[in-house]
Amino acid sequence: MTVSAKSRYALEIMTDLAERRGKSVSVCAIASRRGISAKYTEQIMAMLKRAGYVRSERGKSGGYKLVSSPDMYRISDILRLTEGMAFDCGGIRPVNGMWSKVEKAVTEVLDGYTVADLMSEVTE
Repeated sequence: MTVSAKSRYALEIMTDLAERRGKSVSVCAIASRRGISAKYTEQIMAMLKRAGYVRSERGKSGGYKLVSSPDMYRISDILRLTEGMAFDCGGIRPVNGMWSKVEKAVTEVLDGYTVADLMSEVTE
């Protein structure tokens, strides 16, 4: 399974917002901390907002916040959003069902992880 830069950055952005719970965070601040261009961060943020994962606030202290707690965002859902399709194993044709089993196992593992889990891995 290949994970695109967009997916990796979306996970970074969600983790950044989760680490600053309750505070509005600007795109520029996230981009700077995570080493992502501000333009690309804004594009990903728009995708996350359309999906209902984040909300924006206007004004002097405006920015973005998570809509729910970090443990409500499954890694698999974020990857599905950013990849625009179900996970695949590189387009390899199934051999006696082996690749579909691999795909199912990967999905089950990713379904078990949330943004909160990513936060705890960073602090350990």
